[in-house]
Amino acid sequence: MMTRTSSRISLLFFRLTLLVIISSLAVSFGLAGKLKAGLTQRDFAEQTGKRGGEPVEARIFFIDYQEKGKLRIGLYFKIEPGWYLYWLNPGEAGLPPQVEWKLPPGFSLTSLEFPTPEKFLSSGYVVYGYKNELLLLADFSIPEAFSFPARETTVIQARINWMVCQESCLIGQRELELDLSSIDAGRREEALLIWEKFKWRFPRPQEEIRVKVKKVKMMKAEEGGPFGKINISLELEGEDLWQVKDFYPLPLEEFIIDENMTKYNTGTIELSLTPLKNGARIDRLKGILMGEKTSYLVNLPIPAGVLDRFVDHLGGNF
Repeated sequence: MMTRTSSRISLLFFRLTLLVIISSLAVSFGLAGKLKAGLTQRDFAEQTGKRGGEPVEARIFFIDYQEKGKLRIGLYFKIEPGWYLYWLNPGEAGLPPQVEWKLPPGFSLTSLEFPTPEKFLSSGYVVYGYKNELLLLADFSIPEAFSFPARETTVIQARINWMVCQESCLIGQRELELDLSSIDAGRREEALLIWEKFKWRFPRPQEEIRVKVKKVKMMKAEEGGPFGKINISLELEGEDLWQVKDFYPLPLEEFIIDENMTKYNTGTIELSLTPLKNGARIDRLKGILMGEKTSYLVNLPIPAGVLDRFVDHLGGNF
């Protein structure tokens, strides 16, 4: 019988196959074994009586324009009760929404921001995700000559892929477009109401919380995959440390995070990491520090040499 860790590693290949099927969805490594392929759009329509055949409604709308600066639009998802979408780090299963853009000449995407997710259990597995609704913020750099509203047809197109889950999961896709020369006043008012509701849900920048890494410890785990496994703890310090209640890690490029083992205890972040290759390295940990009412997006450096000394101590192997 496979353990959760070995299952998570072997089922990585399932998720890579899924990537191809649903055209360039990004992988955030985790256990996908609990996902059932079962529900189809017809199943959902029969179970709910909804004609749309999906538990997610997606919309695109204009939010803000700064002259000779940037353009901000929103991608809004209305989610049926009982279903949820995933964060950038989905947890032990799932895939986050992905967007492919087709932009007017001179426009370029500068950022796509996700709000702070909820952390919850689904069928016994840790999930970072969103229930009921989700707003993604897309910022674009724009040509200096552009003015709003546009004098001629100027269309932003977005193809969105997502995985939405309940007991089973559905893959959804929408192709949306926004004409910047024709913004309906009613939709504009609706967009502003949604933005007012969501703008406090996005994490604040790291500069607004006085917290830093004090000490890092690494230890070889007893069980691991083909490249071993390490337990890592980051002890934090700072004037605002009292605010921090939890930590939600962002995905790592060369490691799988065991979300079931991710903990925050009185100023210390604890993680269990499985390398995806021999010689995997980590020099920083990105994620969200959770406070009572505010969250902060942070980039916590791991001091130079900590991992090297750890590897040397083990004779070059995890």
